Amino acid sequence: MVDNINVLHPDAIKALHENLLPNEKIEIIIEGLGNSAMVATNRRVFVFKKGVSSGLWFGYKLTSWDYRNLVGVELETGLITGFVALQGPGIDGKDVSASLWGSGNNDVWKLPSAIPIGQTQMEPASQNVAKLRQLITNYQNIGQTTGSISDLEKLAELRDKGIVTEEEFQAKKKQILGLPEETSKSLMITKCPICGWECNTQESLETHVKYVHSLR
Repeated sequence: MVDNINVLHPDAIKALHENLLPNEKIEIIIEGLGNSAMVATNRRVFVFKKGVSSGLWFGYKLTSWDYRNLVGVELETGLITGFVALQGPGIDGKDVSASLWGSGNNDVWKLPSAIPIGQTQMEPASQNVAKLRQLITNYQNIGQTTGSISDLEKLAELRDKGIVTEEEFQAKKKQILGLPEETSKSLMITKCPICGWECNTQESLETHVKYVHSLR
């Protein structure tokens, strides 16, 4: 969790306080050029831009992206400038330009899902991008687990209604949860009909009869 958000522009701090939900905590701050910033919480990512970098001469723009709509984060570092861009279905940002004089739809200064970074910001940005990628991965994993639990609950209802057997339920449960299949088998004890000696396989019983009773 971030200890100090005062590194952000006052407008960014104000906008975040107005938009953060109860129990939503700021985890990562990636500072960009022109007072821009990418702020990751425990549930989404905010992109803050002010002035020209927001496409407005005055004021600011704050955009948020839920983790469920993100698949990754792109980081590019050049000799002078670079950028950090969010990746996901429907998010603009293909062939993003990190040029200080960028233009068009791929201009990082105007894209709501990306921020430009300078030389001094590249190293901390690299470290924080790695953390942000992990947050996205963790959220995706939680979503998959939630889906698995939902599937398991539906399967349990089918079992309770007698639509699937207990054996079928247990087999599907292992498949959904990724549990290993049992490789061990119960031993079948077979007694020798002559002396009552217990053997755990038919082969051992035949060997016993052959070498014990045939010698008598």
